[in-house]
Amino acid sequence: MGARILIIDPASGAAGDMFLGAFADLGVDFDALGRALATLPAGGFQLRKERVLRGGVSATKVHVHLDVLGGGEEGPGGAVLHGVGAHQHEGHAPHWHAGPQGGHGEVRHLAEILKIIHASALPSEVKSLAIHAFRLLGEAEARAHNCSIDAVHFHEVGATDAIVDICGTALLFLELGVTRVFSLPVATGSGVVACAHGTVPVPAPATQHLLGDFPLRQTLVARELLTPTGAALLRALNPSFVVPRHRVVAEGYGAGSLDLPLQANVLKLTVAELPD
Repeated sequence: MGARILIIDPASGAAGDMFLGAFADLGVDFDALGRALATLPAGGFQLRKERVLRGGVSATKVHVHLDVLGGGEEGPGGAVLHGVGAHQHEGHAPHWHAGPQGGHGEVRHLAEILKIIHASALPSEVKSLAIHAFRLLGEAEARAHNCSIDAVHFHEVGATDAIVDICGTALLFLELGVTRVFSLPVATGSGVVACAHGTVPVPAPATQHLLGDFPLRQTLVARELLTPTGAALLRALNPSFVVPRHRVVAEGYGAGSLDLPLQANVLKLTVAELPD
């Protein structure tokens, strides 16, 4: 048996919930995942997964039901966020924002989020990977907004959603025991996306900073396919983009929130073995 690797196929971009859904689709003890994440002192929430079709492809959609919304993702009042507004995948658009905090409820800064992760009962290596992803995300948003990382903040609802997505992804990734990570070129989408200060081209500035020199692929979808959270997770997993010969062991598909007309809105993960 050769070394085990993970191959990421972001043909329809990536977001935190898509990563979590794809890892869950590989076959895990979902109740155990929920119990582990419940040790995060981030407010009450519940996980639910369902089978959905995206462009005819069967995939797992993971929902994070937050108590602050009355026990559901579409609870009373919705989620009013600082910063970027309409995004394709993540249920509460948990994006960072820097600037004045007036009028939109509680926010969490990076130091508070890292404190929540440290206070959990998650394994130390899971905490380290999740913290690395959050630091990458915060640094990219600080650079995009030309401010200090201490000024970057999440609305409380978006922060909880992102904490669950990132910590859950880190936990499930490390449980795979893979030795290396590879990725195919990344789809970012196209067009523009609305934000607090107008519109910006896709990929959004923070996402662009996170992408660095990652190879990109073209798509006809005029939406933001790759969110900053998805880009931060991809960067934190540190993939190589030259996929070697391999034998497929298992495949998992994580669903985005929308069923796109032009392509299957899924993130595909492949666990494979290298030749001896």
